[in-house]
Amino acid sequence: MFVRLLGPVIVEGEASALRLASGRARTLLSLLASRHGHTVPDETLIERIWGANQPVEPMDALYTCAKRLRRSIRQVCDINPVQRRQDGYLLSRRAVTVDITGFRTGVQEARTATRIGQDHTALELLTPALELWRGTPLSEVPGHWAHMTRRTLCREYQQAQLLRAEIGLRLGHHAQLLPALWEVTSDFPGDETAAGLLMIALDQCGRQPEALAHYRRLRRRLADEIGVEPGPWLRHLHESLLCGAPLIQQVPQPGSGESRADARV
Repeated sequence: MFVRLLGPVIVEGEASALRLASGRARTLLSLLASRHGHTVPDETLIERIWGANQPVEPMDALYTCAKRLRRSIRQVCDINPVQRRQDGYLLSRRAVTVDITGFRTGVQEARTATRIGQDHTALELLTPALELWRGTPLSEVPGHWAHMTRRTLCREYQQAQLLRAEIGLRLGHHAQLLPALWEVTSDFPGDETAAGLLMIALDQCGRQPEALAHYRRLRRRLADEIGVEPGPWLRHLHESLLCGAPLIQQVPQPGSGESRADARV
């Protein structure tokens, strides 16, 4: 069984897929899948499923929710991966694969590959990891826990996209990277790393005026919103553009510690 959380919550069996109709069962599955293979205590599940509106008999309600989830899962596969433990529930590690785990494993392995100079291998690992994303994670799951988890996952996705951009620029894939970099800078308009990588890609495509214009937009945003100038790396990129020097040598290298967003004076 495959559980997708990086987008709408979906359960996939060998021959079919299911979007859970019950909102509480969907939340329960998300909670268990996010802690894949670990027991999630009853109190945690009750608090995150019902919040301040807990039922009169919360344990009975949790049992009913788990039963409904098992019944839904049986529509797509024969296994029973939702297992009861003395103080909670867990989602079987042997019977279930979760997209979040695949995404994080792929990103970590890609980072390891870049550190030993294997950019081609890193790109091969990152591409399927990023393709696991199907939209806003946990998009139909309400509540504070889902909101915070969504924020964390989106930040991880952003960092993975930037890692792919760094690798791709080192490999000369600047034109192919432009759509993804425009997307990241749109989603995170104040991120200096994303802005710098976009400027490098634009410069490599011969679009220096657009790179300069993007720098000016970011500089205005930083000044208006938090009252600071861009950091040293971004300022250096800007100065190089003004001098007509190519920016490709400014792509961050693995383990260099350069960058970017937090490097300020």
